Amino acid sequence: MGSGSPLVTIDGPAGAGKSEAARALARRLLVRYVDSGSIYRAITLEALDRGFDLDDTQALQELAAELKIEVETDPAKPPLVKVNGTPVTTRLRSPRVDETVSLVAKVPGVRQAVTRLLWDLSQGAVVEGRDMGSVVFPGVRKKVFLDANFETRVERRSRQAGDWGSDSTEHIEEDLRTRDEIDQLRESAPLRIPQGALVIDSTRLSVGEVVDRIVLYLNSK
Repeated sequence: MGSGSPLVTIDGPAGAGKSEAARALARRLLVRYVDSGSIYRAITLEALDRGFDLDDTQALQELAAELKIEVETDPAKPPLVKVNGTPVTTRLRSPRVDETVSLVAKVPGVRQAVTRLLWDLSQGAVVEGRDMGSVVFPGVRKKVFLDANFETRVERRSRQAGDWGSDSTEHIEEDLRTRDEIDQLRESAPLRIPQGALVIDSTRLSVGEVVDRIVLYLNSK
């Protein structure tokens, strides 16, 4: 593993509120924030830009290994992702990336490349994703699994789509169902609750309330 382990991992399905809670928690604790999903999105965007066949797992694996991906880990600064020195942040939430990121992320070789990068980035950080506590950092003492009912997740993703200027709002429900199926059934690192994790249903909770619960958990023995 890299130079160290995260302070806490936050896993959960799309739309559960992971990114908002993880960033807010990192700001409160004055530690770094790492969004693993942005790395998978960056690889997906590059594959689409190059016209890759997304069924060609070998090509995707080689692409993930060769790319230089940089991410801003200061939670007080705006999100920033660079691929080979080029900022791509504003393109990561496009409909075509939304529709294909789970296909790229399920490739074992891609996940291995992302895992290596996460090991280098995540010492003492709040790290969020789909398999951070279950696969990437299974030895971390403090793990959270954030969930919400399907209707709430659709509503949140719809709001985010508006914020991102995406035209995919009408496809949110279908996209979430597809991503859930891919995430839960993929052979490599399927979505699951990490052993020993604190499970939080955020359906009726604000971001601040979620963060409060996680802070209490972190302060417990």
